[in-house]
Amino acid sequence: MPENESKALLAAGTPDQYWRGDETWQTLDKNAVGLSQVDNTSDAAKPVSTATQTALNGKAAANHTHVIADIIGLQNVLTGLQQQIDALAPAPATLIVSAGADQAINLPVSNTNLTATAVQGIANSWLWEQVTGPINNGVNYDRLSYTHNPARTFTILPDAQGRALLNFTSGGYQPGDLILLKGTFKSVGFENFQGTLANPIFVQNVEGEVVTIGEESWNGGSYAAALNLSNCKHMIVWGTDVNSFLLKGSLAVPAREAYKNIICEMYTDNVRIAYLTSTGGGTPIWCKKEVVLADTNSWGTSKRLENIRIDNCIIHDNYNEGMYIGHTAPYWDTQAPGTGAPYYPNVGEVPDPVRYKVPIRINNVRIHHCLLYNIGGDGIQVAGSDDVKIYNNEIRNHASRNVWSDNGGIIWGGVTNWEITNNYIHDSWGDLLQCYASSSGVIKNNLLVRGQNEGISLRVEGPQTVTIEDNTIADVHSSCVRVNGFRGGTAPVLLNRNILAKWQNVRAVYVENGGAVTEGTNANANTEQATLTGLDVNNYYLPASGVNGFRIGTEIIGIGSNTGAVIVSPNSQNTAVTGLIKGTYTFKVTGTPSTGSPASDTVNVVVNDAVVIVPPTANAGVDQTTGSTTVTLNGAGSTTPNGTIQSYLWEKVSGPAAGVITNATAVSTTVTGLTTGVYVFRLTVTDSIGQTASDTVQITKQAVTASQWFSSGGPNNNVYDTATNSKCWIYLPAGYDPAAAEKLPAIIFLHGDGGMGTDINNVLETGLPQLINAGQAMNSVVICPQAAFEHTAASVKKAYDYLLANFNVDPNRISGTGLSSGAGGIATFIIAYPSLLTSYILSSIPANNMVANAATIKDIPGMIVVGLADTQIGVQGSNIAPIDALVAQQPFFPPLTRLVFGGGHNAELWNGKLYNKATAGFDFEKDILQMHSKNKEQEATFFVVRAETSSDYNDYLEAVRVVGNLTASSTKTALQTRLATVYTNITPAGTRRVWLDFGSSAQPVTGNFNKITNTANNGAATTGLIDATGAVTGLSFKPQSTQWDTLMPGLAASYKGLPTFVYADGRRLYGFNDWRIQGANNSKKYDIRFLYCYKTDNTSAEFGFKATIGGNTIFTHDDNYNTLFHIEMLNVSPVAGEIVMQLEGRGGANDSAIMAILLTEKD
Repeated sequence: MPENESKALLAAGTPDQYWRGDETWQTLDKNAVGLSQVDNTSDAAKPVSTATQTALNGKAAANHTHVIADIIGLQNVLTGLQQQIDALAPAPATLIVSAGADQAINLPVSNTNLTATAVQGIANSWLWEQVTGPINNGVNYDRLSYTHNPARTFTILPDAQGRALLNFTSGGYQPGDLILLKGTFKSVGFENFQGTLANPIFVQNVEGEVVTIGEESWNGGSYAAALNLSNCKHMIVWGTDVNSFLLKGSLAVPAREAYKNIICEMYTDNVRIAYLTSTGGGTPIWCKKEVVLADTNSWGTSKRLENIRIDNCIIHDNYNEGMYIGHTAPYWDTQAPGTGAPYYPNVGEVPDPVRYKVPIRINNVRIHHCLLYNIGGDGIQVAGSDDVKIYNNEIRNHASRNVWSDNGGIIWGGVTNWEITNNYIHDSWGDLLQCYASSSGVIKNNLLVRGQNEGISLRVEGPQTVTIEDNTIADVHSSCVRVNGFRGGTAPVLLNRNILAKWQNVRAVYVENGGAVTEGTNANANTEQATLTGLDVNNYYLPASGVNGFRIGTEIIGIGSNTGAVIVSPNSQNTAVTGLIKGTYTFKVTGTPSTGSPASDTVNVVVNDAVVIVPPTANAGVDQTTGSTTVTLNGAGSTTPNGTIQSYLWEKVSGPAAGVITNATAVSTTVTGLTTGVYVFRLTVTDSIGQTASDTVQITKQAVTASQWFSSGGPNNNVYDTATNSKCWIYLPAGYDPAAAEKLPAIIFLHGDGGMGTDINNVLETGLPQLINAGQAMNSVVICPQAAFEHTAASVKKAYDYLLANFNVDPNRISGTGLSSGAGGIATFIIAYPSLLTSYILSSIPANNMVANAATIKDIPGMIVVGLADTQIGVQGSNIAPIDALVAQQPFFPPLTRLVFGGGHNAELWNGKLYNKATAGFDFEKDILQMHSKNKEQEATFFVVRAETSSDYNDYLEAVRVVGNLTASSTKTALQTRLATVYTNITPAGTRRVWLDFGSSAQPVTGNFNKITNTANNGAATTGLIDATGAVTGLSFKPQSTQWDTLMPGLAASYKGLPTFVYADGRRLYGFNDWRIQGANNSKKYDIRFLYCYKTDNTSAEFGFKATIGGNTIFTHDDNYNTLFHIEMLNVSPVAGEIVMQLEGRGGANDSAIMAILLTEKD
């Protein structure tokens, strides 16, 4: 019982009453207190005496007070206990809510589910709200948001004449001001308003009100524009929505032709016009700077206007063009009557610069998300501009006046760097797209339908490349695409993956006046059909399969009327959201508990474009016609947007029974054993997500024209020098065709002293002519001119001229080679004519001037071969010294070298070590001479093909280096893509490469190489080795024993695609050496490649070495100055995490040098 209630009961009772347990007051009598026999009475009810009664009253009062006090005390105890219990209990939990994880969906899915949870506490109610998201006033285009300074906000009302003429300076305006137009104006003018990029000046309607500008009754005179921006910079003119900013142009005939609803004149630029509606008038939006002869800024290339952007506008029912942007005339005749006249020069004409001025151009034009309809002339016209992008616009019923000279839905000319994409143009009398192309550009992903003339009318001027791809062009009354080469437009227009349907002309693609079109094949093929079968004319002519045709998704372009995202159940814990469009949304959920504060959380929903799985593109290469029994198939041009090509499969589809595919699963493979006939081979590629594609290539094997080798009966009976009547041997390879489009490489071979004289058969004494005479096949045309006494630069030039004049050879691929005095003749020739030969190989050169002329000939790729035992020529002065001099020039292709131990001045060297392809250890023609071309893109292609064919890492590195040296071009990009494929193919999962570069710290490494400077006997290990990607491997190099640790000089040049420092120096290998790789993975295999080069002019010692690993031994060549060969041990298995390399000099000198080791770890 609460204490206050106890005190109230105490006050309510009488002195002779007490409070009983049944919660009633009872009278206290003598029996109740044990006094029934007091005062000589046995009557319990009988009143007692006065004295007794007084005693009883005192007793009752004391008892009454004691009971109440006990109750109050008990209640106080209970209250204290409750407070202790409450203190021990936890406080009510603070509410924490979660809106769930961020989401991403792909169109066409436009809905998702949002789920909230109470992470802590209990929420009695929920509320979902959208915080941010794309605005649907214009599809997929977020409206910018600015916070304006109220102190810099100006509301402008029309004056008594219904106009407002504002001047930046006299009006006291500043950058960043907000100018609100309120009411109905006949015209509004802004003069010299100068905003900045960071603080543009804004012009718009009052929020919630409509502003109308224009004079529909205008019939000539002043104020020929509704809204005039004169010499203004960095302004944004827009409405709060398209229905709140209205421009109404003149409707008076014929004056309306001269009326402009918006004009940007003088030097107005950096302007955005958006979210408004324009109707009537002549030209709704007009923007350019007229030429004024006295104003030098108004013509020439020293000045240009920048950044014109028009978006989310509705334009309709006007007389002229919907938009007129930039000068249409390339020149302005300043001497024509009045203010001048446009001038269009003839092809090749250079106008007089005094009279004819070039109007200034506009840079960066963007027009998008606009709706134009009932346009009297061209819909959107852009000229005299650079960097032009016109996209996501809808145009219908343009050229409503049916004037041929003013009938393009979108028309552009004299523009550069242009893209016309994702526009919807339909139901019009004029051409749907009309282009005067004086530069390259792209027309992509447009829907062009129901036109009364051309779908695309393209007039190409000059050698421009125009690409038309992924468009749907249908139901037109002329051609879908018309290409006119009227001003020298000879470059083929590229037509890929378009849907061309139901045209009225004789063909879907019409070409005239020297124009040219290249239509895509296979995955890039166009779909041409004379009917609309399969196209839903009521749904944007969909479906369009994959990337072929208009739109990957179904986005509606132009001004949209979407209601935006809809939260279906905003007061529920979980809700669906519908109506999503492309963009990023943020939704907030708020939970409210019964007591305490609400809690909120947000979730992002990203809506992406539709995911279209685009299959790979297989490229089996170009069709080939050959007389050879062997052909190379190359699928390296295959591509995929889905990662990488994972597998290749070559199959023979048709043809003679002969023909064996060497490696059916390689990127590039040969087919051998071809017989006469036509073969078709199919390549199937599979990419990293399992998508496949196929392509075929046709190989026509002609009846073999046998090789020819003759010294008479050729042009001029093989006399190449009529002054001396000197003749030559000529070799024509099998299949040589004098009329073939593909010209062959050629080799000029010069004989030594033994071939001199007038007997042409002396030339066959030794070297290459001897081998050809014995049946060695060549791929090149070979000329072997005979000299009577010596080879001079003049005599070699005559042989060169004879070769070019009489045989189908490529002037970019003519090489020279010679032995002895013939090598001297080639050296003399390249010094005199350094631009003629592509490459050279010189063997056993006598005295020459190469050292003195090293700077002249350094850029000609070459090779020098000499026998170290040759006593007839100066090995050091005539052969080694030129090598050193050329290396010192640091050419891109340093000279290759082969200094052969024991080699003399004889056929054993020239034939056995150089020209004989079966014994030399390399193919001098294919591996050296034919790798080069004066056409650098062609040369780079040869290196890429070699890397693709060999799958060798050093070949790959060299190709990367050569391609990297090209200037930027589409060819370079394509070659780099092919090399990326090569790297993927030669670097399967589990592969890593480690370079050990031996030498001194004076040649520091760059890139991911490990410098090994310590090979001392039982020297310290070099730890922390990194691989070719820079990752630490856990491997170490340990010189267990070294017989003689010395630094050895090398050739400071780039060989085998490696940096200069690799071959610049090395470490000595003398006697027996035990070097080890530690920390190897026992479950892996290792390939170990040794690069060696002993730079010494010692001619009497054998300087090779041998390597023994795991009981297997390999040997190097005994060459000094070796830059040609390397040796390699494959599939080495570590033992207890260690690879032991026993390296030992193999010759009498017991000496060699090692430049680098490449360690390849693989599964």
